[in-house]
Amino acid sequence: MKMRLDLVVLTATVMLSFPALADETVMTTDGRQILLRSDGTYEETRKPNETVSIYYRNISIEDLKRDIHRLDGQNIEVKAKLLSLGGAVVLGDPKSFLDSKPILADASQLSENDRQQIRRCDTGCNITIRGKVGRVMSHAGVILHSVQK
Repeated sequence: MKMRLDLVVLTATVMLSFPALADETVMTTDGRQILLRSDGTYEETRKPNETVSIYYRNISIEDLKRDIHRLDGQNIEVKAKLLSLGGAVVLGDPKSFLDSKPILADASQLSENDRQQIRRCDTGCNITIRGKVGRVMSHAGVILHSVQK
């Protein structure tokens, strides 16, 4: 009886451990993609500076403002006036001095180079941004992927 119970426990343990033996891919905070294998080894499958082909829809700032809720989840490219105010980033119309209805932007996923570039935009920079429309501080906004002057 004891041997049969041991066999049942051993069988159950083996069956329950199979899902834990699957390979898994993770993304590190610095942008590397790592394949974690079930045998304890790993492989770096994408380097931080290696580009991933992502389609960005080119859109005007006016269309972005008007359709921001409909564009949720889409990757966009837009020319805008970027203003960095004490950690907060907003996007406005590049043709106006100060936009009365700017769009919030999240710069946390930008490279250090891009973050340094926007820190210099405390008086506003006309810039092209790429990002994904999503939630920023509980509002519709843009999660920035890259910026270029």
